[in-house]
Amino acid sequence: MGWSWSGNGSCCVPLDIVINWDPASLSTWGNFLINSANGIKATSKLATIFSSGTSSSISSSVKSSSSSSIASSVPRSSSSSVISRSSSVASSNSSIATGAQCNWYGTLYPLCATNTSGWGYENNKSCIARTTCAAQPAPYGIVGGTTSSSSSVAVSSVISSSSKSSSSIVSSSSSSKSSVASSSSSSSAAATGLSCVYVVTNSWSGGYQGAIRVTNKGTSTTNGWTATWQYAGANRLTSSWNATVTGANPYSATSLSWNGNVAAGQTVEFGVQGNTNGGAVEAPAVTCK
Repeated sequence: MGWSWSGNGSCCVPLDIVINWDPASLSTWGNFLINSANGIKATSKLATIFSSGTSSSISSSVKSSSSSSIASSVPRSSSSSVISRSSSVASSNSSIATGAQCNWYGTLYPLCATNTSGWGYENNKSCIARTTCAAQPAPYGIVGGTTSSSSSVAVSSVISSSSKSSSSIVSSSSSSKSSVASSSSSSSAAATGLSCVYVVTNSWSGGYQGAIRVTNKGTSTTNGWTATWQYAGANRLTSSWNATVTGANPYSATSLSWNGNVAAGQTVEFGVQGNTNGGAVEAPAVTCK
């Protein structure tokens, strides 16, 4: 059961579902809670009020109620910018790629036709907005489909800017009590076709939280995997989840019964947490087999 969206103090940061209040940046726990085999996405049920046959009446009532409430709540000085933005969104939709999907950490989702950011729900399926998907680090993001020249420039610029910033992002809070860090270190694909990347998803004074993502870059499904890494400095693990971790620097993690089989092109991950012991937060290289 997940209940803490974001903003926990140093004791409970691992309970945050998203990082720094950003719905497009799931924590390791949040990704497991929502996207795992028994997570919210796979097990939740659509309310019967949204069943087929009522969608048109619901849609019209929602449009009617939402448009009036939006009109009354938006300040007059900003109304023109809202109208301007909506028209530009409509214009950009006309040149959006067709047949493309979003590779969200190894799971494929359709791209939203109407949402401009975050997650949505269309045609009885979850969808991810194009800008949100394009901002994901490689090898994730928008895959497949064909794009017109006008939209491909916009998408490529988003991908370019996201890839530049994904290498190292550090954000400190105004209170300086805690900080959120995102950095990664990857390994090249071994002969088995497996590739691992170590990602720091959160950090605070004296501690850190991270994830190791295992991607199958081969052509056949794996039957179990092992990841090994070693911290060069003072970082040491205190806990882990979604893998069996042994060792005391170097560390070795092996898959569990439910996440050992990774299809070609897919990714699984496990989480780690530890203490910095006076050193800087590290993102060591990981070896996979």
